[in-house]
Amino acid sequence: MNLPTFLPSSVCRVITGAITAFAVLALHVAAASGPATPNVTKPTPATEAAARRGGPAAATKDEPARVEVVAVRFAGINAMGSSALTWNETDVEINVRSTSTKADSRFVNRVKVTLTVAFESAPGEYSHYRASAEAVALEVGRANFRFYLPPEVVRRDKLRTEPKLYAVEITADGQVMTPAKFASNAPEARVFIKEADKETAANSGILLPQYLTSFAFDPGKSAPSFVRREPPAEQK
Repeated sequence: MNLPTFLPSSVCRVITGAITAFAVLALHVAAASGPATPNVTKPTPATEAAARRGGPAAATKDEPARVEVVAVRFAGINAMGSSALTWNETDVEINVRSTSTKADSRFVNRVKVTLTVAFESAPGEYSHYRASAEAVALEVGRANFRFYLPPEVVRRDKLRTEPKLYAVEITADGQVMTPAKFASNAPEARVFIKEADKETAANSGILLPQYLTSFAFDPGKSAPSFVRREPPAEQK
């Protein structure tokens, strides 16, 4: 370090010694405090999982509404104003829940419930029936989808109140719910549904959704608003 020449040599030596001592002290302080701590961001669970998979972390999205079966109930119900006409009723109670934070997440569109039942008409022989009902939209919470077999069929075929086998399928906004959302007493729900595909054609239009029966006007059986579909017409 060069000091001004007008200073006496003794003063220059004092200043130079002080600067040297300060520099040595600074080096000791730096060594004692250790290396600087880097600014490290703690990885999130999603980032760690992505790292294990060898790819980037996926963007977080709101989960879609989930629709699941809560209960399936069977009963013999008399039509309003009649004690002689007993319909077989299947009441499918479902629950809609959502983990999304979006303002419109309280509703899920086009919830469709399909019921397939098989009644044992003779040992080893079954009569299969199928019907669907599709709600326009459902709000988060519970709702009931009811289906009915007419009293003439119940009496003619001597049907029990509860079918031997049944299965409930659900789609929500065009998306098929996972197999875990099936409600069925069949050992293999998918196998039963596939086998019933060809068997239900003979009884098409007999099992009816609530809105096609007199129970649509029963104040004690509340139901959502449905997309109205008539049973398929027979080909002439």
